[in-house]
Order: sequence, then C-alpha cells, then structure tokens
Amino acid sequence: MSKPRRSRIRLLAAERAELERRVAARTASQQDAYRAQIILRVAAGQTDAAIAQDMGLSERTVWLWRHRFATQRLDGLKDRPKCPPPRQYHADIQARLLVLACQKPAEVDPSRAGQTHWSIKDLAQYVAAHPELGLGSPSKSTIGVMLKRHQVRLDRLDTWMNDRDPEFATTAVAIIELLLNPPTDGPLFCVDEKPGIGVRRPTAPDQPPAPRRPPAPGRPAVRGRPARREFEYMRNGTVDLLAGFRVNDGHVCGMVRLQHRSREFCELLALLDEQTPVGQSIHLILDPVSSHWSAEVTNWLETHPQRTFVFHFLPVHASWLSFIEVWFSILSRKCLKRADFADATVATQQIEGFMTTYNTHSAHPFTWKKGVRFYKRLKDKIAARQELQLAA
Repeated sequence: MSKPRRSRIRLLAAERAELERRVAARTASQQDAYRAQIILRVAAGQTDAAIAQDMGLSERTVWLWRHRFATQRLDGLKDRPKCPPPRQYHADIQARLLVLACQKPAEVDPSRAGQTHWSIKDLAQYVAAHPELGLGSPSKSTIGVMLKRHQVRLDRLDTWMNDRDPEFATTAVAIIELLLNPPTDGPLFCVDEKPGIGVRRPTAPDQPPAPRRPPAPGRPAVRGRPARREFEYMRNGTVDLLAGFRVNDGHVCGMVRLQHRSREFCELLALLDEQTPVGQSIHLILDPVSSHWSAEVTNWLETHPQRTFVFHFLPVHASWLSFIEVWFSILSRKCLKRADFADATVATQQIEGFMTTYNTHSAHPFTWKKGVRFYKRLKDKIAARQELQLAA
C-alpha cells in the first residue's frame, strides 16, 4: 500500500496568528488546540512521524489535518457536518403507523379483545404479521424512535377532569374566600367521610426498630433495621369515619361507624351540635352528595330548630378544597398506615383515640398556600369571562 502524499504548508501571517491563538486560548476546545498545534508543527518542518510520536496520535491523523488544511486552509480544521442516516420509512408510512398506534388493539384486530392499548413489542409483531398494511417490518427500536419523534407515549395514561359544573369557578372562589375568612357568627367545619378503612391484623406481631450494634470481641457488628411487619394479614371488614375539621382552631371531631348513610351524617350533626356553644351558627363545607341533602337530613334539621346549620356545598370534583382531606392524610400516615385492628371495636377505639391525641398535641389552623394560588387563577378566569360578556 502506497504511503499518502504529504502536502507542503506555508502559513500566512494571519493564519499563524489565528493558530497560535487557538493553541494558547484557555477557552478553546481540546480538539481545536490539537489541530492548530499539528499545523504549526507541520509548517515548522517536522515530519508526520515525529508529530504523531510527540502528541500521541497516529500518522494517519496528522496526515488528515495536514491535507485538510492544505486544501481548505482554516476552514478545513472544522468538523464536517454529519449526514443523518437515510430514512427507511417515509412520512406517509410513519403517519399510518401513528394512526395504528393511537387506536385500540381490539378496534384494529378483533382477536385482541380485552387488550386496552398497544405495547411497542405488540405493535411491531402485528405490523410484521400483516404485510398487506404496506408498513414493512420495522423493528421495536425503529417504532420506538418514530413514536418518540412524534411524542406518542403508549405506556402512559394521564387523567383529566371533565368540567361538568358551569359555575365551578364561582363556587370554588366562594368556598376559598370562606376558608380564608371564616364567619364570625359561629365555627366553620370541613366535613367529609373516609369510607372503607380496612380492619385487618397481621398474622404475626410487629417487630420494633433496632439500632446498630457495634462489634464486640468475638462478635461482628449488626446493622440497624427499621420496624418490620408480617406480609400476610387477616381481614375483618371495613369501617367508615365521619369527621369534621374546625377551621377556626384546627380541632377535629368525628365518629366511626360501619356505614356512612344519611342516618350517620345526622349523628355527626348532633355531635357537632353538642360541642358548639348555644347561640352560635354552625357552618359546614361539604360535598354535594345525596347523603348530605336527603329528606332524612332535611327532617332532622327541621326537628332541631334551636341550632342554625349553614351548608356550603363544594363544586363537583373539588373535594381537595376541603381541609378535612388534609387531615385525612395525617390520619393515614400517623394512624392507619401501621394500624393493627383485631375487629371493628378496636378500630373504633384507636381512630377515636388518635383524634383525641391530635386535638391535645397537634391541633392548629392550617396555612393554605396551594388554595391561594388556585384562588388567584380562578379570579383571573372569572374576570376574563366577564370581559368577554361585556364585549359581546
């Protein structure tokens, strides 16, 4: 094999100054400095072998940049644009593949009944098994690249909320303003139910956490471990918690029952009546479910005219606006997550005991930041709607 021909190089003053600047510049990339150094050494009369040995490069690399500079000067030291790989599947094929991927498998192939969505593997197998589609036989990786390019995620399922309440913004703003500025004629309670609390007990007693045990003569060190619980458990039904969070001071009152019907809701109203001083109104923020405004509840309110109950119903899909949901999260983390309920009676005692403990040691009004941000967005939405109405 013949040795590549060497190109003689004579530098202009401007070229030498630029190359020396690249070598001395601290911010220049390493490859630019190496290439400039190669050209300067070539111009000084050094051989390719000597340059390669001194710089730790191959002679082929030295010859490449010598030749590129000799033919293109400084522009030859730049990286050439990389050509993208040739596309095997044109836009029409990709479009048809995307249409197929966005359909349910059962709609395309009746033999795939019950399959809710495609996976990339299933999609590649289906396309390869049906050449009449004219999509070729793309591999899983090729289909994955196509879907990623068009931002189609077959493995994800996002949820969204259908706005069924035309007065959602107005009602939500009224509820938030009530929470931020509670009424002065009586306490404000956020009321809701937490149904389906599992009454279950592990098949073996829990093991408490243990600290690390340092090594001792003839005994190795033992690592610390967290609390442990047996994986299996025995189910003993469920119970329902009906509770109200007093916004004014953060106290909670509630009760545990086996169901959460209108009858149990009336019992909760009676409990709130007992704990509220005479002469004060009771304001309730609650979900617009049938058990909160049924005929039984209306009859109970009519038979107790000595107390004024004011119901403030949340808009649809807005239970998270109520502070009781925040407290339910506290209950789940501090009481229910590691609960050991032998039966419904034990569950009732422990849950009601936790409410007493919380009121004694932890009760405080909540500072609500997320609702304030949501409140501002709703106010802007209402203002924009009013401007459109005035313009119309």
